[in-house]
Amino acid sequence: MDVNVTLAGFVGTTPRLFTSQNGTPFTSFRVASTKRYLDRSSNAWVDGKTIWFTVKAWRQPATNVAESVRKGDAVVVTGRLAVDEWTADDGPRTDLVVEATALGPDLTRGTARFAHTVARRDERATDAAAGEVGDPAPDVEDSAAEGEPEAEEARSDDAAYAMSA
Repeated sequence: MDVNVTLAGFVGTTPRLFTSQNGTPFTSFRVASTKRYLDRSSNAWVDGKTIWFTVKAWRQPATNVAESVRKGDAVVVTGRLAVDEWTADDGPRTDLVVEATALGPDLTRGTARFAHTVARRDERATDAAAGEVGDPAPDVEDSAAEGEPEAEEARSDDAAYAMSA
C-alpha cells in the first residue's frame, strides 16, 4: 500500500543529480518541515519540532529539480512516503524518503516563473510507457496537432474563466 504525503518546507541541502546503475537520472535533496503554532499565553508564534525528509525525483523531473531548486528555497512536495533503514557506526538509522510525484516552489512564501521543458515526442512515448509521473506538458506544435487549442486561445479562455469566477 502506498502512503502519499504532501509536505511544505525549506530545502536544506543542494539538490544533487545522479545517474542510477541502469542509466536513469535522479535527484536527491533534504527538506526540513517545522510546525509553527501560536502560543496563546504569550501571543507569539513558536517553532515546534523540525522533521527532515529526503526527497527523490526521477527521470525528467530530476533534471528539472537540479536546474530549478536551490538550498534555502521554500517548496511543496507531493509523493510516496518510504522509510530507509540502515546501520551506521553509532547504530541503526531511519530516514523518511518522499519519492516526488509533484514538487515546486511554495508560492505562499515568494513568487516564481514557470518554464515548460520540451522533450522530443519519442522520449515522451518512452517515458509514458515506463509509467513516468511528471511528464512535461506538450509544446504548442504538439497541442495543435492533437486538436487542442493554440496557446493564445488557451490563455484567453483561462483569462475569461478567471474573470467570470
